[in-house]
Amino acid sequence: MSDKILKALMQLFAIVANREEVGTKGRDIVERFLKRQLSSSFVQQYLITFDTFLEQLSGKSEEGKNRKRISVNSVKVLRICTDINKELDHKQKIIVLIRLLEYVRASALEINEQHLEFLKTVAEVFSIDEISYDNCLYLTGITLTKLPHSENLFLLIDKNSSTADKSFHIQKENLSGEILFLFFKELNFFVFRYNGSDQLFLNGRAIVPNAVGVVDVFEQGSVIRGNKLNSVFYNDILHQFIGSEISKQILFEVKELGYSFRNNKIGLHDLTFTASSGNLVSIMGNSGAGKTTLLTLLNGSIKPSKGKILINGTDLHSNKNNLHVWIGNIPQDDLLIEELTVFQNLFFSAKLYFGKLSNEEIEQKVNECLISLGLFESKDLTVGDPLNKFISGGQRKRLNIALELIRQPEILFVDEPTSGLSSNDAENVMDLLKHLSLSGKLVFVVIHQPSSDIFKLFDKLLLLDTGGYPIFYGNPVDSLSYFKQQMNYVDFDSSECVECGNINPEENFKIIESKTVDEYGRSTSERKISSPEWYRLFNENFVKKESGKKSIYSQIASPVSKVSSAFIQYLVYFKRNFLAKINNRQYLAITLIEGPLLAMILAVALRAHAPGEEYRFGNNPNIPVYIFICTIVALFLGLIVSAEEIIHDKKILKRESFLRLSRSSYLFSKISFLFIVSVLQTFMFLLVGNLILGVSNLFFDYWLVLFSVSCFANVLGLNISSGLKTRVAVYILIPFLVIPQIMLSGVMVKFEDLSPAVSSQSKVPFIGNIMASRWAFEALAVDQFKNNDYEKPYFEFDKIMSNKSYRTDLWIGIMQTQLRNAEMFVHSHKSSNDSLKLISSFIKNEFQDLHDEYPKLPIHNITQLDMVSNQEFFILCNHNMDSINKYLIKEYNNASEKKQQLLDVQIQKTGDDQLFVAFKEKHYNDKLEEFVKNTTGLTKILIAENKIIRRFDPVFINASSKGMFSAPFFSYSKSFFGMEMDTFWFNIIVLWLMTIALYVTLYFDWLRKILER
Repeated sequence: MSDKILKALMQLFAIVANREEVGTKGRDIVERFLKRQLSSSFVQQYLITFDTFLEQLSGKSEEGKNRKRISVNSVKVLRICTDINKELDHKQKIIVLIRLLEYVRASALEINEQHLEFLKTVAEVFSIDEISYDNCLYLTGITLTKLPHSENLFLLIDKNSSTADKSFHIQKENLSGEILFLFFKELNFFVFRYNGSDQLFLNGRAIVPNAVGVVDVFEQGSVIRGNKLNSVFYNDILHQFIGSEISKQILFEVKELGYSFRNNKIGLHDLTFTASSGNLVSIMGNSGAGKTTLLTLLNGSIKPSKGKILINGTDLHSNKNNLHVWIGNIPQDDLLIEELTVFQNLFFSAKLYFGKLSNEEIEQKVNECLISLGLFESKDLTVGDPLNKFISGGQRKRLNIALELIRQPEILFVDEPTSGLSSNDAENVMDLLKHLSLSGKLVFVVIHQPSSDIFKLFDKLLLLDTGGYPIFYGNPVDSLSYFKQQMNYVDFDSSECVECGNINPEENFKIIESKTVDEYGRSTSERKISSPEWYRLFNENFVKKESGKKSIYSQIASPVSKVSSAFIQYLVYFKRNFLAKINNRQYLAITLIEGPLLAMILAVALRAHAPGEEYRFGNNPNIPVYIFICTIVALFLGLIVSAEEIIHDKKILKRESFLRLSRSSYLFSKISFLFIVSVLQTFMFLLVGNLILGVSNLFFDYWLVLFSVSCFANVLGLNISSGLKTRVAVYILIPFLVIPQIMLSGVMVKFEDLSPAVSSQSKVPFIGNIMASRWAFEALAVDQFKNNDYEKPYFEFDKIMSNKSYRTDLWIGIMQTQLRNAEMFVHSHKSSNDSLKLISSFIKNEFQDLHDEYPKLPIHNITQLDMVSNQEFFILCNHNMDSINKYLIKEYNNASEKKQQLLDVQIQKTGDDQLFVAFKEKHYNDKLEEFVKNTTGLTKILIAENKIIRRFDPVFINASSKGMFSAPFFSYSKSFFGMEMDTFWFNIIVLWLMTIALYVTLYFDWLRKILER
């Protein structure tokens, strides 16, 4: 209180009674009031002020002007009360009124109309209602009749067993006299009087026995003790009043609960306790004591190794899907989406749960919740991060609580709600949690180093010792007395400071961990009482008492989940994510700019031409490099944009897991958003890159491939984001994902040049087939060569000419060589039958493959080659060779003639040979032709794996007769379930199948499960 208020109060006390009427008792009341408000050094100062005011008023009385004095004093009372009215809260006003009543009761020989008039004036100015005023008169003994409508505001403690209303009576058999409590409901605040002869103590201070009219304040954390009396705690009295108002009575029973880690280390020793609705339970202990383990056991996040948890008789872990609706969890970590406003954070959280309500109804609920938590004025402020705050730390904590509170769980678990807060914010948050418990919720709070005021808010304290040993469960105020008693302290019955009434929770730990001393008086590392010994005492003093009690709870309806449908969840998740991203300007700028910026840098660098000459697409040797870089950029952008998505939300997802929301809805919302980002990034990248390099008329094809690759990378990034625990690990892993895509794509190192352990001479090896970059680059390279405006009309002719040329120029030569070798083996009589059979088998297989590729070829008696003599075999083979060669030359000439005719028509259309050459240079790239036709490769054909392997013009190879994944690199077609399919579309299908496979691994979170093993 300020000096101004205290002086005004001293003057008020002085006015109430003159000097003749005041006695020692009256002055004692003033002194007692000051001691509650001030340190001892200031008490005498204000007592002197009181005496001075009293002297002044008495002097005027002596002058014989009594009536004038009464009139003047009435005006003074009104003025003083009006002055201090705005600076006192309602609780302080009631205390001032009670002290004035005490003062009058103790000092006045006879209470007259003047006294009552003064007191009534004070009550009216202080806005104290008539019922509260009349009840105060009754409690102080000024009136002797209790008002009928006030019965439920009084509670009596005496030794009698019979009373009209058990709810407002507590029997204490050894109590002499009675204790009468008056409850101020709106303040959760009590005052009481004691009429009896026992020596009782309030917070360690003696209560004067048989003191008529003396009233004591019974505040949060207060306790009344006596030699014969079992302690009377504030919380016990409070629950007598509010217990009947709780609509859903929840009984939370923990029975022999224990937990062991995978290495068989015990995390929690057997624990048994009960808690019920309306309780605020504190869980305390040193680091490593198992507080977090216990909290995760209690909220159902992990399954205990032994024991069980019952909620109204139903096992939590066996019926988690039904009981999760009753449970809310608020972890220590911040669960807010930093880019959204206060209102948006709460609205989207509510929308996920109350999906069946309209937006207007949900908005109403959100606004009511914000108003109740004092956040309504800040509802449109962006939350921000802890380093870039827009709202205070206390507001952040209250908003975190609101995320759970809005769905009104019956049981709430809160981890370290005061960490990182100022003392004022910490008290505000704890007052909120206390209010929740008083409204009927059961609230468990893990807390570290609470202040005295916060410590007194708790109804129960569960204390854990190092090693997971429970060592205390009961009223927090009684904890220090318990530990002192076990250590045989003389003052074990004193837990509060007599002067200020504060309790230091740290004293508990000092006693628990107190060390023995050696013969030299130095502390050792050995405790006086070990953790197991404290645990044994806990079982004796607490568990045995609880075990004999019968569980009593009322049956209430099973909880009904109000969670939104999967589709509504998807919409909410998507909108929440979308708003968060567009509100993050830095993210938005980088996401939209990096694509075109990279394209511009790369395209400008790759736009090669001779100095002084005009740039021509056809002559640019860097086009294959550009196509390859496009695929790598799409992979990189897709990974970067997605790699942090889930790991950023993991804390939020952990909280939302209590709602049993749809994982697929969340994942689809992320994937949908990322695919939209990929659409924009790949579009803008190609728009710039293709324009600078002059890649024309295939924009959609390029975009479709890069978009497919980027989507693959999106889902791959989500997998590592879900599987890894830290952002650092994610970004360390990204190079390990991108570098193999570069090295094993078949571009940097040809597949046939890889290690024999992983390579194949006849097809793309398995390690290449699992690289998205391989499928994307092949699709673009083949498509750019095959479907550009110049080559497209001639591709079929070029294919026929290339394939016929390969057979006549290369294949027939190899076959003839093999036949000559076979004849030499036969005539020499030196070769083994196995060698001859191998060559014969090779020749027959090649004839069969050729016949499968060209059914119209004049190949005779293939099936009879196994049944003829060696001489007949060679005759048949040579005859077939001649027929094949003539047929292929004829087919080649026909195709060449048709192509020339088409070329002539095209040249005639352009009107000029130079214009036609310019047209070709605009669309047809020579370096890409070298790449897909392998024109620079020295090896055009080879024998491996007992067959001829073609390296000549791979782009013209028809692979439809081969397996789906057995086609050579750059072949223009693939086999898709026996059907011929264009390489471009086949590769896109493969990319999307790989993406779908990654989604399956993401949905089941296999990466995380594998890493955790």
